[in-house]
Amino acid sequence: MVACRIGFPLAALADLKLPPRPRGDPPMRIVRVMSSDPACEPNCPEWISAEGMILPGTAGAFRKAILDLGGRRLPVLISSHGGSLGAALQMGELIRERRLAVAVARTQIANCPERTPACPGARGQAITGGAFCASACPLILAAGVERLVGPVPMVGVHQSCGTALINSAEIMAGDRGYRYLFVETLPASEVSTVYDGTRKFYAGLGFDSLTRLVDYWGKGKDCLLMLKSIEAYPVSDKRRLVGVVGASRSPQTGAKRRKHPSR
Repeated sequence: MVACRIGFPLAALADLKLPPRPRGDPPMRIVRVMSSDPACEPNCPEWISAEGMILPGTAGAFRKAILDLGGRRLPVLISSHGGSLGAALQMGELIRERRLAVAVARTQIANCPERTPACPGARGQAITGGAFCASACPLILAAGVERLVGPVPMVGVHQSCGTALINSAEIMAGDRGYRYLFVETLPASEVSTVYDGTRKFYAGLGFDSLTRLVDYWGKGKDCLLMLKSIEAYPVSDKRRLVGVVGASRSPQTGAKRRKHPSR
């Protein structure tokens, strides 16, 4: 029995502050960047910076940037309030096809003004301060073979995009032979109703409450594990899955505790 967890691991990226940005997002600018850190010479890391509003033509520009790499697999650092859902799905498909990592981060480019459309020979720093991924953007983030979100960036999902995100994850997991998806959230509480909507959202997509992991995120911070069967396998045998998942993920087994989730 195989299960696939939906989650966003943390990344250790620089946390620098940027100057205030002009109001309104410009169209997404896609730039190949090399680190400007003098200490990295002569083998400085490179990445693809994708920042701004996702427009219908963004997917084509992104594809060209990826094809220009000649097969190299550079990570994608994205920061966007969202935009075109169709373009985001196309970008996600290409990212999954090329097996690229995606991180929510901004790039401070040293030799190119922020709103300049093209930046050949760009040098800069990856920063998490002020980075965000909302609306259609999480569809791109979810496509990465590694999905990196540090404690500073913000990730926001509208309900319609959340549904598309779960559906995409289900298709990808099914293609790879997984039989179940499971998600981690907070159980019902007498002192807070903040996560009531989250549990209702998952239940509406076919997730069943599986088990409660006591003190999972720390003392007094329990975790509710919810399960969805991807294929027509009976969920009646989920008691066996509780034993497998609960034993392997309980803090008492010596597993590292996870940080408290964001909604």
